[in-house]
Amino acid sequence: MSLVIYKSSAGSGKTHTLVLEYLKITLENTESYRHILAITFTNKAAAEMKQRIITTLQELSEGKLISSMATTLLNKLHFSKTQLQQNATTLLANLIHHYEDFGVSTIDSFVHRVIRTFAADVNLPHGFEVVIDSDDIVPDIIEDLYFKLGDDKALTEVMVEFVLSLTDQEKSYNTEMPLIEFINKQTNEEGFEEIKKLSELEMTRFLEILKLISTKQNKLKALINKTAREALSLIETNGLEASAFRGGSKGIIAYFSKNTNKLATKTIAPSATIVKNVEADNWYGGKAKANDKATIDLIKEELITAFTLIRKKGKEYLLLKLVYNKLYAVALLKEIRQLFDDFTVRTNKVHISEFNKKISNSIAGQSTPFIYERLGVKYTHFLIDEFQDTSVLQWYNLFPLIENSLAAGHFNMLVGDAKQAIYRFRSGEVELFSSLPKLYGKPDLPNLEQREALLAQSMVEKHLTTNYRSYREIVDFNNRFFSLATDNDKTLLSTIYANHDQEVASGKQDGGYVSIDLIEAGKAEEYKKKRLETINGYVNTLQAKGFSYRDICVLTHNGSDAVEIASHLLTNNIPVISSESLLLTSSPEVRFIITVIKALLEPNNSVVLAELIETRLLIQHQSADFESVTLRFLSDSNTAVTNILQWAGIDLPLEILKQKPLFQLAEYLYNSIAQTNTPNIYFNYFLDFITEKEAIFENRLDAFLELWEKKKEKLYIIMPEGEDAIRIMTIHKAKGLKFQVVILDYQNRRTKLSKEEFWTDINIPGAPDLAKTLLPLSKEPLAALGLNKIYDHEWEKTRMDFLNLAYVAFTRPVEALFMVCEAESSKEKFSKEVISFLKAAEIFDDNKLHYEFGELKKLDPPETLQQKNITLSQWISNGGDFPVQVASAEEVYWALTGEASHRARGKLVHEILSAIRTTKDIERAVNLFLAKGVIDNMEAQQLSISIREVTKHPALKAYFSDEVIVKNETEILVADGEIVRPDRVVINHDEVVVIDYKTGEKEKKHIVQINGYKQAFYQLGYKTVKGILVYLGNKVELIEI
Repeated sequence: MSLVIYKSSAGSGKTHTLVLEYLKITLENTESYRHILAITFTNKAAAEMKQRIITTLQELSEGKLISSMATTLLNKLHFSKTQLQQNATTLLANLIHHYEDFGVSTIDSFVHRVIRTFAADVNLPHGFEVVIDSDDIVPDIIEDLYFKLGDDKALTEVMVEFVLSLTDQEKSYNTEMPLIEFINKQTNEEGFEEIKKLSELEMTRFLEILKLISTKQNKLKALINKTAREALSLIETNGLEASAFRGGSKGIIAYFSKNTNKLATKTIAPSATIVKNVEADNWYGGKAKANDKATIDLIKEELITAFTLIRKKGKEYLLLKLVYNKLYAVALLKEIRQLFDDFTVRTNKVHISEFNKKISNSIAGQSTPFIYERLGVKYTHFLIDEFQDTSVLQWYNLFPLIENSLAAGHFNMLVGDAKQAIYRFRSGEVELFSSLPKLYGKPDLPNLEQREALLAQSMVEKHLTTNYRSYREIVDFNNRFFSLATDNDKTLLSTIYANHDQEVASGKQDGGYVSIDLIEAGKAEEYKKKRLETINGYVNTLQAKGFSYRDICVLTHNGSDAVEIASHLLTNNIPVISSESLLLTSSPEVRFIITVIKALLEPNNSVVLAELIETRLLIQHQSADFESVTLRFLSDSNTAVTNILQWAGIDLPLEILKQKPLFQLAEYLYNSIAQTNTPNIYFNYFLDFITEKEAIFENRLDAFLELWEKKKEKLYIIMPEGEDAIRIMTIHKAKGLKFQVVILDYQNRRTKLSKEEFWTDINIPGAPDLAKTLLPLSKEPLAALGLNKIYDHEWEKTRMDFLNLAYVAFTRPVEALFMVCEAESSKEKFSKEVISFLKAAEIFDDNKLHYEFGELKKLDPPETLQQKNITLSQWISNGGDFPVQVASAEEVYWALTGEASHRARGKLVHEILSAIRTTKDIERAVNLFLAKGVIDNMEAQQLSISIREVTKHPALKAYFSDEVIVKNETEILVADGEIVRPDRVVINHDEVVVIDYKTGEKEKKHIVQINGYKQAFYQLGYKTVKGILVYLGNKVELIEI
C-alpha cells in the first residue's frame, strides 16, 4: 500500500503526472477505471484531465508510441508495444461507452453525488435544487431574519446589539451590507465545527450568559479600581512621591493610577519594564532617599499583592470583555445556521457550501462499505489534485474512504504545491498538506495516533522539481527571489518554501526576460498616471519585438485595478479581454433596456429619463447632443417619458410595455433600437440571464431590477479563445494558466490580518454550556492575555497569503515577466518586497529605477489555435411580439377546439392552486400564467372564476383564509422511508386538514392515497386529521375522508 505525495511546483507537469498515474492503474487492468476517483477543484481542470487521458489513449491505440508518456508506461508496466496498444484500445472503448463511470470530477461534483444519495439521511428534500451563487440565497436569509424580529424578543435584542456593534466599529451606518458580509462568511466552513458545539444553546440562554458576563465584568472592574486606589492611597499615606520609585511617573504608580477608573487593554497590561522591575525586586528610583527606600521596603509586599491581583483580575476582565463583544455575533451565527436549514425546507434549495457540512454531520461517521453500497460503486484508488486548497471538512469527509483504500493495500496519491495556496478565504487550509503525515485541524479525531501511523507507514514523498513552462532567466529569478524572501524565515513560510528551487527543462536552457520598474511619485494620482503609462509602454515594446496582443496578460491584485488598466489600454486603441471589460453593463444596448424598465416604474424620475436619453444617444454615436435633447424633453414632466420613448423608437404605450413578459419586452426594445441584424453577444447573454432567473423575479419588473443591481457586477460574456487581445485578470483567476508574457501590477496596501477573528475554547464559571466562542485577532489584547502566539501565527499566514500570490504571478509567464511598483516602499507591501530583494541581491542602486535580467526577444513560434470559432451571422428574433413555447398535447387540444378538456382545465386549475395560499393570491397566480403566455386574457378570466369556486366553496373557504398555516406540496418522510407530497396541508391549532386535488374520474386509489397522507400526520403526533378530495372539472366536487 502507498500514499504518494507529489510536492509539485509551478509548471512542473502536475497534470502530466496525474494522467500518468491514472493510466498506469487502468492500463494494467482495463476494468479498474470504475474504481478510480480523480478529484480536481475546477471544472476546467477536470475537463483538461479527461481530455489528456482520452487524447493519450487515442495516440496509444493508433500505435503512436514515441511520446515520453508512452515510453514511461512501457517501462513502468513492462508491456510490449503490442500489449500497450491493445490495452489502450480496450480502455478507450470502455471509457467512451461507459462515460458515466469515468471517475474524473471536481470535489464539489463528487460531494453532490454523495449528498444526492444520502438526501434523506441529511434531511434534504428529494430533488433539491443546488444554489451556487450566495447572492441567490443571502437576501432570503436576511428577509427571514427580519421577519422573525419583533415576535422573537431574544433574537430582536441580539440583532439590535449586533447592529450597534457594527456602528461602534465604524464599519457602516448602512447595516445591510455588513450583515450580508457576515452571512456570506457563514457560507464558508469557518467555525462550522465550533458552532455545532453550541447547538443546545437557545437565544434566551445567550442573553442570560451575556448578562452573567456583564455582572462579572462589573464586579471585576470594581475590584480592580478599588485595589488600584488602595495601592495609591498606601503610597500617598506613607509620603512617597513618584520619583521615589523606579521608572518615576511612568513606573508602577502610573500603572495603579490608570486602573483607578476606566479599564482598557493598555491600562490592564503593565509595560514590560514595570513587570521586569517588580520581578527583579528593583523598586528604588534614582532620586530615592534612604528613608524613601526604607518606606518602600515596608509596603512593597502589599504593593506586589495589589499589582499581582490587578494583573490577574485584569486578564479575566479583558477576556470577558472580548467574549462579550463577540457573543452577539456568535448567537446570531447560530440563528443563521438554523435559517439556512429552514430555507432549504421551505424552498427545496440548498447552497453548495452546505454539502460538506451535511456530510460531516451525518455521513462521515458511517462505515465505508455502507457509503459505497449506497453510492453503487466502490473506489479503490483516489488521486487528489490541488491538495493545498482542500478545506478541513473536505479532507476529513474524504479521509475515511482513502484510509479504507490504504488499509486494503491500494495506491493513492495527493498532488499539491503549498506555495500556490491562495484560497484560504474560501476555507482552503495549506497546513493539511504541509503537516502530513500528521492530521491537522482535527485534534478530536477518533484513533488519531493510529491513523497518523497508517499515513506515516503508507506515505512516500516525491518532488516535481523541473519547470517545463518558463525559460531560464525567469526560473533563475524566481529561485533567487523566493530564497532571499524566505531563507531567514523561521515561521510557516520556511516549511512552505523548503525545496522551492526549480530546475530548467532541457528545451528552455537559454533565454527569458524579467523587468522591474520602480516609479517615483509624490502623490497617488501621479503614481497612477505614471504606472498606466509604463504598462502602455510595455505593450508597445512587446509589439515591436514581435509579440502579439494575445501573448500578453496583465495580472492585478483586485478587479478595480483590472478595470482601470483595461480602460486605459482601450483608450489607447489596444484590444483588451477581461471579465471586467466584458461586463454586460458595458453594453449601451443592455443599459438602455435596463433604463427603460426603470422608466416604466418611475416615469417622473428626471435622473432616469436623462439616463435613458444618454444611453440612446450613445447607441446612435451622438453623445454631443445630450444637453439639447435633455432640455427639449424634460421641460414637460407629464409627457416626458412618452415623448422620450417615441423619440428613441419605442412606439408602444407604457401600459402595453408593462404587461409584456420581460423576455419579450427586452427583445422588443432591442429590436426597436438595433441598427443592424448582426448578433449582439452582450444582449444574448442578457436574455440568458432573464431566462435563468425567471423563477426568482416572477416577471415582476421591480424584482428583476433589484436582482440586476445585485448581480450586474458579476455578469459578463465569455469570449472564445484565440482573440488577438490582451487579457487582464486578477492573480487568483490566473492560477493554473500560463501566458507568454506577464505584466504584473501587484499593489497591496493591506495592513490588517487576512482573518479578523478566531474560535477558541472558553470556560466561564456559571456558563459551562458556552464551550466555544469567537475572539478578535487583535494584537494588544491577545498579548495581554498571553495569546500572542495565535496572533503571530495568523500574521505568518497573512504574509504567506501575500507571498503565495506573488509566487503564482511570477510563475505564469513563459518568455517574459514585467513588474511595476512604487520606488517608495514604506506603505506598499509588494514594493517593499521587491526593493528588499534588490538590496539582498546587492544590485540595488539609489539612482536606478529600472532593472532587467536577460534579453527581451521572441523565443516561441506563434501559437496555432486548436479550436475553430463559429460566428453567428444574423440576429434571429420574432420581434418580441409573442413567446415561443412547447405546448402539451392537452394545450394543443385546447387551442384546436377552442375549449379545454375537463382534464386539461383541471390540471391548470390544480397548478395555479399550488401557488395560492389565500384568496388574495389568486390574481397574482393567474397573472403569472398569463405573463408566461400559457393562457390568454379570456382564459385567465375563466380560470379565476373556476379557482374562486374552489376557494369560496362552503366546505373549503376556511382553509384559504389568512388565519391558518398553509403548506403547499410539502414533502413528508413516512416511517418506511417513502416521501409523500399532498397538494395542500392546512394546520389550524391541533387540527390538520389534508387537501388533494384530482382531475378526471373518481377512483378508489384516490381514497387510499389520502388515507396514507392522513396516516403520515398521525405518525407525526397530530390527533385530529381530516382528508378532503377535491375533483376539478366543470363542477367542483368534494369527498371528505
